[in-house]
Amino acid sequence: MGAHQGRIRTLLLTILFLIFASAVAAVGVRYANPAIRSELVAFTIDSQTQTTIRFNLSRRDPHLTVTCRVIARDLSTAIVGDKYVEIGSGVIKDLEIREVIPTRSRAVTASVVRCLPKER
Repeated sequence: MGAHQGRIRTLLLTILFLIFASAVAAVGVRYANPAIRSELVAFTIDSQTQTTIRFNLSRRDPHLTVTCRVIARDLSTAIVGDKYVEIGSGVIKDLEIREVIPTRSRAVTASVVRCLPKER
């Protein structure tokens, strides 16, 4: 292989690497800053039939209506309480939500499964 072919090959590999690196960076930026983000703050086991959960909700567009699924689990990790919480549109991007989850037996933990934009 001549020197000329070696330079062409190096140039093509460099271009392919730059295209690949740009694509990875673009995907990383998109998924590193999602439109909706939720984070568990705390939960309390109020009684045999009730758990309270507090979580933060951040959304890029405050006019977006969001539905979050929150659950409570018992010691065997079975879901004993399940609730969908709708957070209406507004002007505030970052909110702290407090929600009561009715349970069929005593829970030991609670979590936010996910938050999605409400379907129109």
